[in-house]
Amino acid sequence: SDAANLFIQNTASLDELSNKEKAVLKRLKDLVSGNPAKLVPKNLLKLKKVRSIQITKHGVFNYPYFNCWFKQTDEGVIFKKTSGSQRKNGSIFQDKDTTLVFLGAWSVNDDATLTYSGFKGLNDTSRDSAGLIIKRGNSFLSIFPKKENTFEIYEFK
Repeated sequence: SDAANLFIQNTASLDELSNKEKAVLKRLKDLVSGNPAKLVPKNLLKLKKVRSIQITKHGVFNYPYFNCWFKQTDEGVIFKKTSGSQRKNGSIFQDKDTTLVFLGAWSVNDDATLTYSGFKGLNDTSRDSAGLIIKRGNSFLSIFPKKENTFEIYEFK
C-alpha cells in the first residue's frame, strides 16, 4: 500500500538507532512489505489489544499492549483505545480492498474524548489523527504518518 511504501522509504535513513531499535524497525518493515490481505472493517471487531510503536529521528519507542475495542455502530465501525496514557478513538472506513482509513483524534489520560475535526467542521486540527490500517498475514497494523519521517504504528491483536 502507499502507507507501507511511505513508511519503508522514509525510515531508511535512521542509522543512529540501537541494535534493539533496528530489530524492531526491521520486523515492522518486513511486516508492512508482506503480501496485502483483503480487509473490511468488520474484520477488526475481534481485536482487543493494541500497542504503539513510535519511530522518530531520536529512536524507536516500543510500548506494551493496552486495551482497546472496535464496535459496529449504525454509522460503521469505530475504534477506541481504552487504557494507557495516549489514546486514540475514531471511525474506520473502507479505502481499497486491502486498506482501511482511520479518522479520529487523540487524547491523554482521562481528557475528554475528541472526534476528528472534519466531522464537526471545526478549525482546531491539533488533535486529529489519520492513518491507514493494513493486514499482513495474521497481523493487523495501522500506519500513522506524522511529520519529518516520524511515524506511529499501531499493532493490534
